[in-house]
Amino acid sequence: MNETVEKKRGSKWLILLMCSLTFSFVFRAELADFTLKVTAQALNRKLPTMMGDGLRLEGVAAAPEKRLLAYLTLLDMPGASPAARQVSKQLPGMVREGACGEQKIRQLLDFGLVLEFSFSGNDGKPVGTSVVDAAACAGVPLPVTTAAH
Repeated sequence: MNETVEKKRGSKWLILLMCSLTFSFVFRAELADFTLKVTAQALNRKLPTMMGDGLRLEGVAAAPEKRLLAYLTLLDMPGASPAARQVSKQLPGMVREGACGEQKIRQLLDFGLVLEFSFSGNDGKPVGTSVVDAAACAGVPLPVTTAAH
């Protein structure tokens, strides 16, 4: 499985979510929390959905203080397997690079959004959790884009 392709696929749903949240985050935390809740409810009506090979987004939830929780399942491995333990070591870096590498997501993180990803194996057992906030993105460069002539 191509890791770069997986990162791009896995972040597409976040881009859509972040576009819908940008407006409210500029204003007040209460409005942002309400918008997160409404957005999470709307997203959950379309879930579960595949995020790439062997990765399914099961649901999302809004939490206080501009936190968005995402629950994902690694379909190809049980949570207690050696493969899952290996993946759990790689999750923080992969999630951070994927979220921080997207301009829209990065803007919302700068406004105070905190993303928390919880991964489980195909047996429902936890694999790992990764949290991304503005501080986590400090060392991750944004991709350089060039204007078309």
